Amino acid sequence: MSKSSFVPQDELLVYLDGVTLKMATVHESQGKREIQHVFYSDVSQLDETGLIDEAAKGLVSVKSRRRDARVVITSKFAITKSVEVPSFDPQEIEAIIKLQSSRHTPYAKEEMVCAHMNLEEVLERYTKALLVIISLGNIKKHLDVLQMAGIEIASVEVAFEGMARGLVQAGLVTDADVTGAVLVDADHSDLIILCKSKPFFVRSVGVGLKQLQHAGSRRELAAEIHKSIEAFQATETNRPVKKICLIGPDAPEIAQLGAEVKAACGVATEAVRAADHVSASTAARKAESELFHSPIDAVLFAASVPAASMDFIPDDLKTRRSFRDRANQIFTAGTLVMVIAALLLGVFVAKVYLKTSYIHSLDKNFASKNQEAERLMNLSEQNRLIREFNAKKGSSLRALTELETMLPREMYLNEMNLDAEGKLMLKGTSELMSRVFSFVTEFENHPHFKNVKNDYAKSRKVDGKDMTDFGLSANLEEV
Repeated sequence: MSKSSFVPQDELLVYLDGVTLKMATVHESQGKREIQHVFYSDVSQLDETGLIDEAAKGLVSVKSRRRDARVVITSKFAITKSVEVPSFDPQEIEAIIKLQSSRHTPYAKEEMVCAHMNLEEVLERYTKALLVIISLGNIKKHLDVLQMAGIEIASVEVAFEGMARGLVQAGLVTDADVTGAVLVDADHSDLIILCKSKPFFVRSVGVGLKQLQHAGSRRELAAEIHKSIEAFQATETNRPVKKICLIGPDAPEIAQLGAEVKAACGVATEAVRAADHVSASTAARKAESELFHSPIDAVLFAASVPAASMDFIPDDLKTRRSFRDRANQIFTAGTLVMVIAALLLGVFVAKVYLKTSYIHSLDKNFASKNQEAERLMNLSEQNRLIREFNAKKGSSLRALTELETMLPREMYLNEMNLDAEGKLMLKGTSELMSRVFSFVTEFENHPHFKNVKNDYAKSRKVDGKDMTDFGLSANLEEV
């Protein structure tokens, strides 16, 4: 059964058989279980709508904070059979019993839910097990009502297993005893014979507390109990029943039944009230009529122990529960991822904030030094500009001086430009085109000029004489 990882919640048990509705909430702390609230109602005259309303009323009465419940199914719905399996391996035993189950019931395979309980190993050859079969229709009929009342089905267990385990928990049965337990419910009674603290024999008789008001019914039930004990001892000859516990509410009919059973079976009887052997809160014990005077013992003993080993939950509900658990796991994982992401983001933001604060503090502490550094950077930049100016000053004059020595008499300069990058551009006129090309060669060989290019050379007539306009470019090397 799934439990909240954050808020501890009480466990909810529900018993519904169409005749009575029983509920209990249990709180577990440090391995100790305490019944918090109980609820009992006779629903034999209610239709489906009335059952749903009564279940909702019960949830309010037991103050349940959760809606997933251990559902206890009455033993009168169960078919039980002792089987022997030639194996000690749990998986093999389960597989063999599933194959044999259809031979022990009139139900089709898809119309039943079965489970088993290993009882003992015999002669080191085989395992004795108790096979339990319940009609799927009987289960679904009552589970549907609970679901419509808003109750989620966490598990489905049969009443006699919780009874047996509760009796052992209360110390009323030990491994050395062969004990009969008769649970008197509202309209039927369950006979359970326990060996080695396990239910070796189970039978349900249709005589309950309502019928026990009549002496004839008490004698009838005592006779049926006697027959059942004889049937058990016919197969277990070395295990005589030494004691019979009559389990039921505080009613005179139980004491009268004890006398009838003792006379019929010749076995000592003991009246047992579950309320005297389970831990219950003050609020639960204040519900005197429900706890002590109502046939609610099956739920009280089941509530005193953890969930039963045999689970009869139908496959469709099992699948739904599996999907729900998986969804809860995914949601929990997603929440955890979001929390981790939020923590990481918080750490990141904190680091950014701390670094920003640290930088702001450094800026504040070094403000004067930053101003001094900025002043020095400006001074350095000024020095660099002065050095560049000194390096480049006079470049135009130097270029003009060099050209003056190189330029032939037949060539005239019309324009000369020197840009900031040291690129020199010349435009002029020559009387001879051949003189232009020879000048380019001289220009290229001069050590102060690089990348000399003849941009153009065009001929034209001036007073009937051929003249050549030219354009040259070069880079002036720094000296």
